Amino acid sequence: QFATSVAPRLRHRYPRSHTTMPYLLYKKELTMGGMSYKKKVSVHGPPNIVTEPLMAAVNHMISTMAVWPKGLDYPQYHRDKGGLHWESSMSTDFQKSFEEDYFSNLLNVFEMWGWKLERQYDETAVGGMSGALKEVFVFHRVVAPPM
Repeated sequence: QFATSVAPRLRHRYPRSHTTMPYLLYKKELTMGGMSYKKKVSVHGPPNIVTEPLMAAVNHMISTMAVWPKGLDYPQYHRDKGGLHWESSMSTDFQKSFEEDYFSNLLNVFEMWGWKLERQYDETAVGGMSGALKEVFVFHRVVAPPM
């Protein structure tokens, strides 16, 4: 639903092919089922935008943050099964205590790589009470990435 409602507006501003799209999307999806929930986070964009070095920088930032208690399962990104997106999951313990620290550092890494947060689409319910909540952050290229 997001892609069909937002993508035309993004194309309208920058009429380019998908391989030169100047946007990167960060998506958080909270899936609820009964008393438990699971948060999945993912990064979307063409392969020339969401590159291995960018995601290695994100994973390095996450793994070297000093706030993690020993043994905490923190997010690490990997390519999804289709190889088009980067995804990770966020444990409930991590989310409760460290999601803000994680996200502020993620913003710093994206900014160092030339991406600025342009817009946030608030949580949207999908599928009723036992469905999911999605939140999307749109980043716009402001400078060339580091070499």
